[in-house]
Amino acid sequence: MSPLSGGGITKLSELEIDADKDWQAKKIDNIGAPDSLDDVGKGVGSLAAICIVVANDAKAEVKAWATTLQTAGYPVWVCDGVSDQVEINAAIAALPDATSWPPTGGGRIILSNGIFYINDAINLNLGIHDHTTISGQGKGTVLYVPNNVNADLNVININGATYCTIENLQIFGNEANQTAGNQYGVYIHDSYTEIIHCRVLAMRTVGIYCYGELNIITHCQVKECNLGGGITLGDDKQEVSCCELVGNRGFNLRANGTHHLINNNFIIGSPTDALGIECLGDDITIQGNLIYSNDGGGIYINSSDRNLIVNNFVTRNGKEGILLSTANDCLVSGNYFQSNSQKTATTYDNIRLTSDSNYNTVVENIVRKGTLANKPRYGINIDMATCDKNTVRLNNLYNAGETANLNDGGTCTIIKDNIDQEITDTKDLVRVKNTSGGALAAGDVVILKSVAAGNEITTTTAQGDDKVFGMVAEAIADTAYGLVQVAGKPTALKVNGTTDIAIGDLLGTFTAAGIAMKAAAGDMAFAIALEAYITDDSLGVIDAFIMSPRSI
Repeated sequence: MSPLSGGGITKLSELEIDADKDWQAKKIDNIGAPDSLDDVGKGVGSLAAICIVVANDAKAEVKAWATTLQTAGYPVWVCDGVSDQVEINAAIAALPDATSWPPTGGGRIILSNGIFYINDAINLNLGIHDHTTISGQGKGTVLYVPNNVNADLNVININGATYCTIENLQIFGNEANQTAGNQYGVYIHDSYTEIIHCRVLAMRTVGIYCYGELNIITHCQVKECNLGGGITLGDDKQEVSCCELVGNRGFNLRANGTHHLINNNFIIGSPTDALGIECLGDDITIQGNLIYSNDGGGIYINSSDRNLIVNNFVTRNGKEGILLSTANDCLVSGNYFQSNSQKTATTYDNIRLTSDSNYNTVVENIVRKGTLANKPRYGINIDMATCDKNTVRLNNLYNAGETANLNDGGTCTIIKDNIDQEITDTKDLVRVKNTSGGALAAGDVVILKSVAAGNEITTTTAQGDDKVFGMVAEAIADTAYGLVQVAGKPTALKVNGTTDIAIGDLLGTFTAAGIAMKAAAGDMAFAIALEAYITDDSLGVIDAFIMSPRSI
């Protein structure tokens, strides 16, 4: 029988305090603790697997019971409200050493309800503290950074320990009363740690800083952290799921490293110029999140490749809904973008690709400008010629942008089958082999070569050639493969103006290789002129619309 049973306490859920602050909760039962105090191992000297730490502001009878437990040889510590990490670290040190063999290490630190004042790190160190759990009683268990610590601080510092769990507690950084130092709520240096059912509030620097690999942050709230944002991921294979990230400065979540999963989170309301999600790593999945009202933009994919951005709801962000900059081989699919560019009307886009973003696929998204006063400029905007070989297909662009639904300033973009795209937005390109005997340049007119493979192109000097195929979209060396535009609007079609070309004229091949001309009766036409050219030379470069070839 427990020595406390005579006092009426037999469960750790009864180790609680009355709340006198609005961020503490009354009557929050312990989650995951042993049901009976008799389950707690006796004797600090024997290295108990479960240790209890009681806050200084716990009820007087709880502290008295804790003292009785200590006297009876139970591993229990009572804090004094000053540097309470000392007692917590002593409890951690009393757990079995995880480096022993056969393995007997690890254990559980149970924190009572109450405020623990932390001015130096709670440490879980490499090797010896593997498999350690620190459990609170819900948000009534508060690790509190006192005023004017003003020094570097990791409230919980997982310094190389693995397979650890931090659960059911609150960390309050008190950043309004700190003027110096890098201060983190939880700093994970290694792998296989889980943070679950925790709140991290008002840290001076970052709420949770997560390195190593295969760490999980789930069902947590990270709110109003100051200089460096809410959660930072690094290294490899981290997961953030079912969390609420609210009002963190700089960013709500930043993903460095690779192979992270960011799923089913609420990412809301980052302040001035702060981002919802900033992705600086590769091979990251961002899926199923609500990304709402972040002043600096919803999702920023920067110098980052092979990311999946799928099934998110991205709305009312200050700048872009999503911005891809120097991002390659990403998939943006199945998302709903609405009412972004709230910071300044018609200045930012729902979806924007810029600055050397190549081989990305934007497919099957719903994009809307919304009904708010500030509306996005474009639904989808590919704004630089250095954006190469992106694909935009099957998106619903009904009322997607105030200026236009879609803008393409990229190179070799494939655009087709989007709802409410304009006919001149269409661009269809195919990959073929150049066997003309020389290099081809963008703007050259080509025909399909008569070979069994059916995938080769060449030039012609026959007027109105029946095999006219399309316009070269990029430089293609002889015997190399490259892209030819076979439908839609090019802006660099090479033409001869000896027979004057007017807007609306049909165009076919000319008697000089690679050049188009106004088609005559009996010629095969493949394009419609959208620009006039009347100079008697073959130096014309005009806008046109390429269509299926037809005889006139």
